[in-house]
Amino acid sequence: MKVVVNSNYGGFQLSKKAIELLTSQEVDIPIDNDCPLFRSNPILVKIIEDMKGLGSSVGVSVLTIKEIPDDVGMNWHIYEYDGWETIHENHRSW
Repeated sequence: MKVVVNSNYGGFQLSKKAIELLTSQEVDIPIDNDCPLFRSNPILVKIIEDMKGLGSSVGVSVLTIKEIPDDVGMNWHIYEYDGWETIHENHRSW
């Protein structure tokens, strides 16, 4: 599965052009930067791939695509530190 993350400090921000391309498609998932379903949406992934990262984000945001194993399913979350994001598989904790 492919997931869009920010690979720089400062946070995830889509450019106006990327948002326009996304809203011109019929996307059933709302644009929500914190939602894993949004970040793994094939339409969003294709837009970022097609733009090759250039012009897909604004400010210091650098949007990249990370691939996670399919057997993880939706058992993952995005961890953010000062805007820089990494993907982590969910584990139990007490």
